[in-house]
Amino acid sequence: MLFEKFKNYFDKDNKLVPPEAKSNMVSIWSSLATQLDLESSEVAKMLAELSILKVAENIDMPLDALINKVPYKLAVSSIFLPLRKEEKTTVVAISNPFDDHLHEIIQFIFGINYRYEIVPPKFWSSPLPLLTIGTQA
Repeated sequence: MLFEKFKNYFDKDNKLVPPEAKSNMVSIWSSLATQLDLESSEVAKMLAELSILKVAENIDMPLDALINKVPYKLAVSSIFLPLRKEEKTTVVAISNPFDDHLHEIIQFIFGINYRYEIVPPKFWSSPLPLLTIGTQA
């Protein structure tokens, strides 16, 4: 769904070619970046505009208390990471704001007080945040 929404919003010349049906999020983002000749950070800005969200910043030091709530396999498979608390709101980094199943998971874990920020999926290949998810005591 991410590709279709992105294409409908930004591809007025109908030049974007959809990725294969079974493509993962990294492949979809890579396809968009390659076809548009952009860095993934620029694709993130475009996706943030489309979804009316912010691009995630300061993602290198997520809050341990939030990370401990998320099992490692779930975070890796769903591609999300809780970043911080802002008053009573949990800020969660995601790569696909159009994934309804992901919204249900995040609401189940964090309740109703959360908001999303967009992060390129290449962030998930970084070992820093993922190595600590669900492993803290």
